[in-house]
Amino acid sequence: MASTEPEKKETTTEQDQKEAQKTATSPLRMAKLFEELFTQYDKNGDGLIDYEEWNDIIHKSDETALSHLSESDALGLFNILSDNTGFIKYPALVDELTLAAQQNPTMQANEFVNSFFARYFAVQSRSDLHSPANAVNGLQHANTSRMLLSRDGKNMTKKKDNPQDVVDGLQKKNDALKQQLKDKEVEWAEEKISMETRIQRLELLNEQFKADNEEMATALNNMRTMEMERDMNKEDKNIMKEQMFEMEDDIRRVHDELERVTGMNAHLKQQIDANNEQKKNWWTRIGCF
Repeated sequence: MASTEPEKKETTTEQDQKEAQKTATSPLRMAKLFEELFTQYDKNGDGLIDYEEWNDIIHKSDETALSHLSESDALGLFNILSDNTGFIKYPALVDELTLAAQQNPTMQANEFVNSFFARYFAVQSRSDLHSPANAVNGLQHANTSRMLLSRDGKNMTKKKDNPQDVVDGLQKKNDALKQQLKDKEVEWAEEKISMETRIQRLELLNEQFKADNEEMATALNNMRTMEMERDMNKEDKNIMKEQMFEMEDDIRRVHDELERVTGMNAHLKQQIDANNEQKKNWWTRIGCF
C-alpha cells in the first residue's frame, strides 16, 4: 500500500499540471488551435469540413473543450454551423472565433469555447421555437445551449452516473420539454387568435378601401364627363366664334357692296341729270326754231 500512494500522488500531480496548462490556455490560443485542427483535417485545402472530420476534431482532442458533447449535440452543432449544407466553411468560423477571443481575452479558455458555441444553439433555438414543426428541436437546442454555458471548463472528465438517476433525469427533461411544448401551444393558440382578429380587421379595412375606391372611381368618371362637356362647350364656342367671324366678313362684304352700289347709283343719277339737262337744252333749241 505504501508503494501505491506516491504513484497516485504523482498521477494526481500530472493531472493537475495538465489541467493547469489547459486553464492557462487563452481564448486566442484556442482560436488558433481550432484553425490548426481545421487545416490539418482539410486534406484538399478547399476550406470545407464535413461531419466526420468535425466529429473527429471535437471528440478525439480534449483540447477543443467540446469532447463532452454527445453525438446528437455534435451533429446538431454541425448542422447549425454548416447551415445544413453538409460542410462547415471553417475560415469564416475561425474569423468569428478569433474576433470573439480578442473581445474576451481574460476568459478561461474552456469557458470561452463553450460560451462561443452555445451562442449558436441559443440563436437556433429562438428561431425554431417560432415554428411548431421545429419546436422540439428548438427546445433541445436551448437545453444544449444551457448545458454548454453551465460548464465552467474546470472539470471536463465524464462521470459514470447511476442508470436510474439517468432515467430519472431524462424523464424530468422529457416532462420539462412537454411542459414547455404545452406552454408554446398555448402561446401559439393565443397568437392564432390574435392573428385571426387582425385578419378580420384587415378584411374590414379592405372592404372600406373597396367602397372608397368605388366612390373615388365614380367621382373620377363624373369629373371626366364634366371635362368632356367642357371640352364640347369649348369646341362649340370656337365654332360660334368662327361663325361670328364669317358673319362679320359677310357684313363687310355687304357693306362694301352697298358702297359700290351707292356709288354706281350716284354716278347713274349724275348721268340721268346730265341727260335731262341735255334733253332740256335740246327742247329749248327746238322751241326756238
